[in-house]
Amino acid sequence: MVPLRCRLSGVLLGGAVGDALGAPVDRFGLHEIRARLGQDGVQEIVASGYRWGAVTDATRTALYVADGVIRACRLRDRGGAWDPVGEIARALGRWVSTQGHGEPGPADGWLVRHPRLRGRRGRGDVSASALLATPNGSRANPPNAARGSAALVRVALPALAAGPAGAFSLGCDVALLTHGHPDAWLSAGVVAGVASRLAAGEGLPDAVAAARSELVRHPDHAAVLGALDGAVRASRTSFASPEAVEALGSGRTAETALAISLFCLLKEEDLRKAVLLAVNHSGASGITGCLAGQLAGVRGGPAEIPARWLEDVELLAEMEAIADDLAYHLEGGPTGEGLSDDDLELRYPVSA
Repeated sequence: MVPLRCRLSGVLLGGAVGDALGAPVDRFGLHEIRARLGQDGVQEIVASGYRWGAVTDATRTALYVADGVIRACRLRDRGGAWDPVGEIARALGRWVSTQGHGEPGPADGWLVRHPRLRGRRGRGDVSASALLATPNGSRANPPNAARGSAALVRVALPALAAGPAGAFSLGCDVALLTHGHPDAWLSAGVVAGVASRLAAGEGLPDAVAAARSELVRHPDHAAVLGALDGAVRASRTSFASPEAVEALGSGRTAETALAISLFCLLKEEDLRKAVLLAVNHSGASGITGCLAGQLAGVRGGPAEIPARWLEDVELLAEMEAIADDLAYHLEGGPTGEGLSDDDLELRYPVSA
């Protein structure tokens, strides 16, 4: 059984390597990827427009989500209400302040002060606009009608905190902070449901089936159900190829990113093979690589990630630290850095 600490770091590190592998080719068609990198396409991390091994806002916002979950735990432990969605909303608001929209406050914690977490990395305009206009988007008050795939990479870590009973609903609510279309937040609910059940030790087919059962209880589920069933069907009838991935869609809408990521994981048990399959196509390679990497990381932990990828990806130490801090708050035990409660208060200040 993979320990919770390993699953949490697997989410962040697996997502980051998928992000770093896919983002440099995110705007290329498959033919251009092959023309530049050879017939096999992406096989290793290559240079991006930022720096070698750079991650995008997909990974950065996942770090802020983890920060929000930690603060929710700290408030609960002090006798406050358990409000992960509210704390995640506030954490993402701090991320927005690093994107040229205001300035973070003096007591906002460690992430906002990190120089490599400032400035824009990718296409986070929809999310930033939603958080500025509607800081607490919900089913009753959706922030917009966006159905893009960016919200999906923010729900695996909260799902592990919630457990299988509450993960689907929490995933929907976290996605609704930035993406108001049912196709987006229901897809996020499926991701969260699958992640939580993988963390509980279930196999992927059973985890997908359980998430499907929750999905169909919601109205407006037709598009997501069609994408989910299409991914499962393709995993049984198609080869693991870029062409099979592209038949599922572009990955730029939430339900097609869900379909691509699940197809890759159902076809490939090995994290490396699953992530490479998820980035070699003509669509949103960064998001689909990140999402496949997160779920594969839940399933097997960071031990499955090739060491050379971890050596190349940026923010490795920061991801390991925040995963360790989250594990400490979820299950107790010493932090990896031996931090005191005063140290943790500086990293994750809370008001209660």
